[in-house]
Amino acid sequence: MIVKILGSAAAEAVPALWCECATCRVARKNGGKDIRRRTSYLIDDDSMVDFGPDAFCQMIDFRIDLSRIKRILFTHSHSDHLNPVDMQWRQQGFSVVSSNIKIFGNNLVMEKIETLTKESFATMMIEPRRIRAGSKIVDDDIEIYPLEAAHCLKTKDEQALNYVIGRNSRYILIANDTGWWPEKSWRRIRNFKLNAAVIECTSGINPLYINGRKGHLGANASVEFRSKLRELGALTAETPVYVNHFSHNGKVLHKDLCKFFKPHGIHVAYDGLTITV
Repeated sequence: MIVKILGSAAAEAVPALWCECATCRVARKNGGKDIRRRTSYLIDDDSMVDFGPDAFCQMIDFRIDLSRIKRILFTHSHSDHLNPVDMQWRQQGFSVVSSNIKIFGNNLVMEKIETLTKESFATMMIEPRRIRAGSKIVDDDIEIYPLEAAHCLKTKDEQALNYVIGRNSRYILIANDTGWWPEKSWRRIRNFKLNAAVIECTSGINPLYINGRKGHLGANASVEFRSKLRELGALTAETPVYVNHFSHNGKVLHKDLCKFFKPHGIHVAYDGLTITV
């Protein structure tokens, strides 16, 4: 299984569009790995996790053929992960589309797609698959295990999801947009022997947020999250672990993140990184 990081930023991107902070000023100057699109993942050219506001530039920059995408897994309905507007261009008259695409997500994801596009799933050639944490989904040869994330805490109006994704008996955890997991998710992850993991680190290395566990994780909490996965047997000391989903407010220049995480044996994701699982 090949997983490509299409984006590694939180909602505002890096540099944030309107921001004058020191991190954004330096990121604009440096370019390269300091430029971070909104978080999304490509799996084996036929699956995606999230489809956000940078989908067009990600398609162009990383030469993605969206006609090969069979399914998109949504973590939750926040606008940096769900871009309904660009889903509606699948309609006949706007585009030539020859096959349906399956959308996996919670109820609010489905409601927002239909509400904001004002189109039916059939018109957009979408097959909706409403899912909840704790279920197992098998779609063709891919296994999908949704886990409940600790996110959307202010409104409590939806269950955000993290995912264990499997193919050919190889498994990766994608766990961004979460604080410290609820106990039920820690119990469920015991059932897996992961071959790779991507862990949330939105709050980065800013001293104000570095220990944060609520809604998002700071860098220290990301290390503790990795340690908990090892403690439960889901990871070994050799399993590659990456941190991802960074906010500019977390002081997240790439070299500084690498300096922090290198002693812990954790890799720092960047746009275009390819992970072989």
